[in-house]
Amino acid sequence: MGDTACECERSQAANLAQSLHLLNSTEVHDKVSAAFKQALIAWVAAGHKLLIQDSDSCAGNRTPKYEFLPYKFATVNPGASGSPGLAGILENSTLVSARKRDASFIDPEAWKNGPNDLGDSNIVVQNDPRWCGAMWAKNKLHKSGLALAYAHYGRGLIVLCCTRIVRPFAVWMIDVFTSPQT
Repeated sequence: MGDTACECERSQAANLAQSLHLLNSTEVHDKVSAAFKQALIAWVAAGHKLLIQDSDSCAGNRTPKYEFLPYKFATVNPGASGSPGLAGILENSTLVSARKRDASFIDPEAWKNGPNDLGDSNIVVQNDPRWCGAMWAKNKLHKSGLALAYAHYGRGLIVLCCTRIVRPFAVWMIDVFTSPQT
């Protein structure tokens, strides 16, 4: 038998978490057990939040595979190069907003006119209709599509962020992912 007290403590700590962040997780398909993936989806359905952030480490043979998610999607992944690109906000929300008063404010004009690395964005090119788009981008491969998307699952939320996390997203993650409400 294992150390049941330690296992219990880990289980209780996991139950306290409201969100899980998979960052540049191109290896989740191969290195995470099927049991964990199944438990993760049940955890989201119970009212928690899963943030998947992939961009810079995904290119060539290093492409994300998320077959375990309830709603499928496929991305085109250019990899990291600091390339400029385009982006636009599809809806003002707690995820991203063009309204200066919002904590999730991102200035789309500053991104358009100034230096940016939006060309490194992964682009969702196929998706289940239950994914909702919050932001689109055009990357260095001249592919356009969703770059920030979300889907409600059960009482929880799955967020797919295909761009680099910049300062406004850090504020947004604190607000959105520490709140028990979705």
